[in-house]
Amino acid sequence: MATEIPNHADIQTLNACFELEYLLLGELRELLDELDTEHSRASILLILDRLLVNFPRQLKLKAEGKYLSKILESYPEKGDAESLRFDDQGRVVVLQQLREAVAAGAPCSEIASEIQRELYGWMKALADDRTGERRMIGKANRFEADSGS
Repeated sequence: MATEIPNHADIQTLNACFELEYLLLGELRELLDELDTEHSRASILLILDRLLVNFPRQLKLKAEGKYLSKILESYPEKGDAESLRFDDQGRVVVLQQLREAVAAGAPCSEIASEIQRELYGWMKALADDRTGERRMIGKANRFEADSGS
């Protein structure tokens, strides 16, 4: 059974999306400490808007290029596959809701703290998924190296 190989431009674009995501999340972490200031709120909204453009683009590129499908087909480790939730569409919805909460601008520091916790939770879940993806790729690479393929 032949597996389609994603074209080089799509791989580069997906890598650029991952790099942009990494940079945006770093900026977001720095700004979350100052969520209750108007300037930081505006900056956070810009970052969230950019993530909401970048993240669906990643999903589209992953789907079109069958991201990780060859690894899952060739080296199906049930535990690894199940541990990766691939609930990216749900992440987009949650991110949109968090963006709306930040935009609502409720000045109460308790609400700001709750939004911070939710954004940190969202970022951690995403980071956990990325770590799981890298772990799965690493296991597949080690398996290929060990088997001499």
